[in-house]
Amino acid sequence: MPSKILATAFLLAGAAAHSAVIEGYVVEKLTGRPLARARVSLLPLPPGSHSARVLTDSAGRFSIPLAGTGAFVLTAERRGYAAARFGQKRWNGPGTPIVVEQDGRFTAELRLSRLGAVSGTVVDENEVGIPAVQVSAYRDGRPLRLAGQAASDDRGAFRIAGLEPGAYRIRTGAKQLEDQTGLLPAYFGDSTGAEGSIPVIVRLDDETGGLVIRPAQGRLLRLSGRVNVPGAQTVTLYADMGRSLAAVDASGHFSFEELTPGRVELIAESAPPGRSQAGYASLWVSEDQDTIVLDAAPAPVVQFRCQDAGGKPFTSRDVSLAMLRTSPAEDPRSERAECGGSVTVGVGTWQMSVTTPASHTVSEFLIQRRPSASNSVALLPGQTAEIVLTLSSRGAAFKGRLLGPGGLPAMGAMVFLNPLDQGAARLLFGKGVARTGANGEFAFEGLPPGRYRVAGSFEAQTAEEIDWSSASLATVELDQGESFTADLRLAG
Repeated sequence: MPSKILATAFLLAGAAAHSAVIEGYVVEKLTGRPLARARVSLLPLPPGSHSARVLTDSAGRFSIPLAGTGAFVLTAERRGYAAARFGQKRWNGPGTPIVVEQDGRFTAELRLSRLGAVSGTVVDENEVGIPAVQVSAYRDGRPLRLAGQAASDDRGAFRIAGLEPGAYRIRTGAKQLEDQTGLLPAYFGDSTGAEGSIPVIVRLDDETGGLVIRPAQGRLLRLSGRVNVPGAQTVTLYADMGRSLAAVDASGHFSFEELTPGRVELIAESAPPGRSQAGYASLWVSEDQDTIVLDAAPAPVVQFRCQDAGGKPFTSRDVSLAMLRTSPAEDPRSERAECGGSVTVGVGTWQMSVTTPASHTVSEFLIQRRPSASNSVALLPGQTAEIVLTLSSRGAAFKGRLLGPGGLPAMGAMVFLNPLDQGAARLLFGKGVARTGANGEFAFEGLPPGRYRVAGSFEAQTAEEIDWSSASLATVELDQGESFTADLRLAG
């Protein structure tokens, strides 16, 4: 099968007798100029001891003495630049490990590229620049993700820097003008919605300029009301493209100005710690509203229970429930619970994941006593989510070596499992990723039974970057409690 492997750097020259050394330079890729005060990190493979972090000097130089030998990943970072790893072929690739032998010296050069930027002008009906307009860059996708913001200057010009390569949608915010004319949000491409806008392509070491955005005029709205949540200091408003905060005064009143028509969510929470109470409202805003009331109710609670295959309670510090709030997307939060515990969480949709011992697999995961294809749950004030985890000690295991051209071990490469069965996909919980060791060895333990496609790569950092339709990828079928061993080839 076709394959490729990035060349692994081996130490060939000697150094001071007391230790091995990794040294080198960090320079700007476009100009070759040295980059002072760049942060250089050296991480061992597999993760463990001997990690180090240093800053480059005024000439961009660094030197890292090693307390031991082994394989390492070398990374350089500086604000405004994309991080670079030694030996990477793509801007965000995982890089090539450096193998260091006893009393040796390895010299590396890391070249950093500036992150991209977009620039343009916000203009009025006479093509004259409008100052003090908020302009946002959203990473294209579903949903759109805010990546950067800037305000237009006195001539209406804006510039948003620090953007990773990719496609973006550029949008202005609402603004009330001096004559009380309202400017409605608008995307580049003269569109009020993302779907009708023109995507802007951003590249490293480049600025995409010349964008002109012409906001339409319209009436901006006011939304105000009262909060009956003890201790609430702010109300958060979530709209289609962001969030806003309004202070709650001594009498419990709040107010939002310069809103555009559309669906909004309002959340008020009692002050930390605990956030034990919350108020919530979801409504469509099409005119001024001054009578909104957010009444208090108990904040949502997640209860986490663990059991073995026989239904008996299972307790272990190695088992925990991790929760990430995915909606509202503009305000992600994370929470964690242990077996037999409960945790108060914020209003929204929460994605659930579990951490288990390597020797155990998840045989069932129930949310509100039912399996969930997405392992997520939406929670409002006054609601409780019951999460039941069933663990089995008869998880499957898959071990082997990843080999490159000529049968040489592919050290430091990523190996991914892609479940072909819906049940296995729902119960895998992050156990489908491994990194190879010095001899190309990899190991997956505690896997749910099922069929998996397998891919090893130096290029991909996530499973989403793999072409799973490739006929060259291997397929393995694992039974409950089975330990399967096989060697793999790098994905082509």
